[in-house]
Amino acid sequence: MADSARIAKMTAALAIEQVEGSSPAAFQVTRLADGKSAPVVIVSSPYGFPVEGQPNSHLMRELRWSLEQLLDYPFPPEIVHSERVLDALGAWGTQAFNALFDRRDAGSWLAGPGILQIRSDDPSILSWPWEALFDPQASYLAHARRIERRLNKVPDPPPAADLPRDRVNILLVVARPYEDDVRYRSIARPLVELIQSRGLPAHVDVLRPPTFDQLREHLRARPGYYHVLHFDGHGAYQGRHGRLVFENEKGEPDVKSARDLSALLHEHAVCRPWC
Repeated sequence: MADSARIAKMTAALAIEQVEGSSPAAFQVTRLADGKSAPVVIVSSPYGFPVEGQPNSHLMRELRWSLEQLLDYPFPPEIVHSERVLDALGAWGTQAFNALFDRRDAGSWLAGPGILQIRSDDPSILSWPWEALFDPQASYLAHARRIERRLNKVPDPPPAADLPRDRVNILLVVARPYEDDVRYRSIARPLVELIQSRGLPAHVDVLRPPTFDQLREHLRARPGYYHVLHFDGHGAYQGRHGRLVFENEKGEPDVKSARDLSALLHEHAVCRPWC
């Protein structure tokens, strides 16, 4: 029975893989059990997808507004604005689904639950709202399938052999460099309270001040200690390169590249960054 369940799970696993170097972005759906692939298709980028009433913007920018700023004033006319963002998200999800699965072979692979992997080495592609893929004949794919994001070619770093094994050590970097920013303890407090209330084998340190230089000094003093670095703050993409916004000594925005952060974490043997 266990082998049958494992085989069924493998058979149901699908991958949406970006064709390397494609522009506009092209994708191919593959059934992982036997490697069978559907034809290559183009999927419209949400970074250029329109939102009604926002002629100089796009879906991804408006999603960020909805998540980060809507609650500052959740009243008309912003309620109408947010509804239009949701409509655009649904339209993109339906359009993307039809492009990927509106074929007899790929569409037939969706029967039953399973895993849906998004594979790309482009961070902007991985940031697309793939959970919004919507089957007009059923529902959101995320309701039936676990959606995972994976790199095509860049492997995960091997875990450091000398990390503590009795608990998970987490370093939390909370950067709030902008006026009217998200509340400082919106992430830190629930995390600490959860660990304490359930007696979880985990420990959280909060980096203060949340500057890149302070992060370097803090990690230098504790090599091979942290399993996870959790960055709670703002980020964006410039081309294919990610950026995170730390604070400087004056509490102002200080933008650092993902490459800078990756080199720092590798130098000080942090097992996993998480944002």
